[in-house]
Amino acid sequence: MVNGLSFQTLHKMLMKRSFFYVIKGVFSADILDYLIRDSYYTGAGYGDNIDWYRIPYYLYIVGDKLVIDSRALDVLEQVIIARLHMFSTVYYHKTTRAAYKFLGDIIKKINEAKILDLDSYINDVKSYLELDDYSILLNDKARTLSEVNDFLSRKIPYKAVAEYRLSLPSAVKSMGYLLDVSKKAIEDALEEAMRSYGMEMAKDRDFFIDTPKLSLNPMLNTDDIYVMFEGGYIEKRKIFELPWINIPKTVAVIRSYIRRNHLNKLHILRELFNRIVEGEALRSFY
Repeated sequence: MVNGLSFQTLHKMLMKRSFFYVIKGVFSADILDYLIRDSYYTGAGYGDNIDWYRIPYYLYIVGDKLVIDSRALDVLEQVIIARLHMFSTVYYHKTTRAAYKFLGDIIKKINEAKILDLDSYINDVKSYLELDDYSILLNDKARTLSEVNDFLSRKIPYKAVAEYRLSLPSAVKSMGYLLDVSKKAIEDALEEAMRSYGMEMAKDRDFFIDTPKLSLNPMLNTDDIYVMFEGGYIEKRKIFELPWINIPKTVAVIRSYIRRNHLNKLHILRELFNRIVEGEALRSFY
C-alpha cells in the first residue's frame, strides 16, 4: 500500500496520467491525424512521407510519463516542422485570414443592424448553440446585405500587402496581449504615415494588421519531453531542442492588408509597413 492506495490502483492511476499525452501533447494522436489528413486534402504535402508509425512504436510508459526513444527523434522533428509549415501556409494562409476578417466585419454589421441580436445569443448557452452558418448568413434579412452576398460568392475585399515573420522571446508571458498592442501600434503608425503622404486611410476599414501567432509547443503546461537513450538512460530535454536544429518557442506573423478599392495605394502601404516593422522601435518593443 502507498498512502492508502493499493499498488494495482496506483498503477492504474499512473497509466491514465501517462495516456493524457497520447490525447493531448506533442505525441498526440490528434496532431498526427490532422497533420497528415489536412496535408493530403489541401495538397500542401507537408505530412507526406512522415514515418509516423515510428513514434507510437518507440513510445514507452515509464511511471506516469510517456517517454520517446531517441531513435524516433528525427520523426518527431519532421512532425514539428511540418506542423509549423501547415500553420504558415494553410491554417494561417493570407487569404484565409482575410476571409476571417471579412466575416468578422459582417457579423459586427449584422449585430449593429439588429438583424440578429447576437448579444442575447452570447448570454444564453442554449441559444448560442443554435447559431450556425445558415442562421447567420443565409436568413432573409442577412441576405439583404451586399457584404453577405460577396462573402458567399467568395469575393473577399481585402488583399495581403506584405508579411514579416518574427521569433518571439520565450521570456515573454503574455504573447496575445503583446501582439494586440503591437497590432494597434503598427496600425496607428501606418495611418499617420499615410496621412503624411496626403492619403486618408482609416485602420480597420481601409487597411488592417493581422498578427496570428503559433506556439511551436503543442504541450499544455510544460516545455519538457523525456527521451530514452541506449541502455535505458532517460533524459529530460526541451521540446525545442531538436536533433539537428533549435527552434523558437513561439513565432508570429505580422501581415498588412489593404481594401481592394485602394489597390492604387498598395505600393506605398507596403513600403511604409516594411519601414515600420524593420525599424529599431519595433524590435526593441519585442
